[in-house]
Amino acid sequence: METEIKIYQSCRKNLLLFLCCMLFAVGGVYMIIDEDESCRFVIKFIVGRLSVIFFGGGGLFLGVTTLYKTKKRIPYLIIYDDRVEQYVQFTAA
Repeated sequence: METEIKIYQSCRKNLLLFLCCMLFAVGGVYMIIDEDESCRFVIKFIVGRLSVIFFGGGGLFLGVTTLYKTKKRIPYLIIYDDRVEQYVQFTAA
């Protein structure tokens, strides 16, 4: 008889990481719309927009995949007696 152990990702940790990413994205939005001349326009434009794109997009992706895996009960690792299987989100078919 083959036994298996399923290991799931921590929903709380992933949602906390999602929240932190969204806070950085909001900081980027604030940096873009800030009217105060505390930093140069180039810095405001590049850093603000890259912050929104990187942290906003990454945070949304992380939040959606976390909720999807939690709802579908998809394990991150499955440990068998003789092998270990890892879930891959995107596979080239």
